[in-house]
Amino acid sequence: MSAAALTALQSIIHVIDLRFHRYFADAMSKIIALHPTFVGQAGTFDRDGCLVLVNESLVCVLLRMTRKRSEPELWHKWFLETGYGPCRHLPQERVFESIDAAAGWVATRVGGNPRVQVDPQLLR
Repeated sequence: MSAAALTALQSIIHVIDLRFHRYFADAMSKIIALHPTFVGQAGTFDRDGCLVLVNESLVCVLLRMTRKRSEPELWHKWFLETGYGPCRHLPQERVFESIDAAAGWVATRVGGNPRVQVDPQLLR
């Protein structure tokens, strides 16, 4: 093999190696953060909500089902209002038993082994 061919091959291996490390670094560094918020219409902020972010990018909005707006069997469960990016394809069943179940669904959508951070206010 000529010196030029060897140098070209080493350059290709270096690029592949960089892409490999970048891919796995991204997959390993994903953080799912769930933040409480209030959601309402026409100036009435009467619903508990949750903004779900992956590495600081909004991926979905969850709403806590309440007595005012749902049947008793749905009280305190979480409804997936909308999704973006990896969560844009909404599941047929959009109600989650707990905030942890919703976070688990998001984790399956983003892939890898993300770290989940749930604000304690959402666990009440």
